[in-house]
Amino acid sequence: MKLINLPNSWEQVTVNQFLDIKNIEVDNSNILFNINLLSILNNTLVSDKIWSELYITELSKLINTINWINTPPTSTYKKEINGLMIKDFYSLTLGEYIDIDYLISEDCFENLPKVCAILYRNYKHDEFGNIILEPYTNINIDKRADFYYDLSINDIYGIISEFNRFKLHIIASYQGIFNPIIDEEDLDEEDLTDITTQKEVEKEKLHNKWSWEFILHSLSNGDITKYDSITDLGFIFVLNQLSFKKAFDLF
Repeated sequence: MKLINLPNSWEQVTVNQFLDIKNIEVDNSNILFNINLLSILNNTLVSDKIWSELYITELSKLINTINWINTPPTSTYKKEINGLMIKDFYSLTLGEYIDIDYLISEDCFENLPKVCAILYRNYKHDEFGNIILEPYTNINIDKRADFYYDLSINDIYGIISEFNRFKLHIIASYQGIFNPIIDEEDLDEEDLTDITTQKEVEKEKLHNKWSWEFILHSLSNGDITKYDSITDLGFIFVLNQLSFKKAFDLF
């Protein structure tokens, strides 16, 4: 068999390679899919001569050496990378949470480097030994995200599941804010054909689509010049204020 160097685990796979693997066309033939996979892990092109000269038996042997690829990367992640410290989810500002939630909801894998650009910060200690993280306004997300593509996918993959767990915990803890008033699964056939109910369902869908914009509009009393000062507030603090306003019908 020709000399082909393949990684032994996800630890040796970069974020860039991981994303390329995720983007392999699923409707490819099994052989073409495997060649695409091996070429990515070997840092070569599918069109390279090494693959066209490969026998089926050799291809099968190579695929058997990367069985680890059938399990996901590690669920852990590094708390510090290249002198940058990850920000705890519970200390996120409202604006940071909204941006991370959008990026992960849109495409958790493709946007993972951008999520890391938001989370990992330069830091220093003040005169009392407290850790001071650099402000969000100091970060160029697109520029800083470039650094994370060359890291091992194992360094940061676990952030996705960790954030999703955090989000589920927040939704469960603040049900009055996030739970829908109308659950379509609870509606019977008569409700679904009722014009008034249909309008209420559509209204709620629209509200959910623009939920954070609605919240910002409410907290700022419609003054968009106050949005930045609100998004700079702590996420948990804002949720507590919304819960208070909800409890007393102020929201």
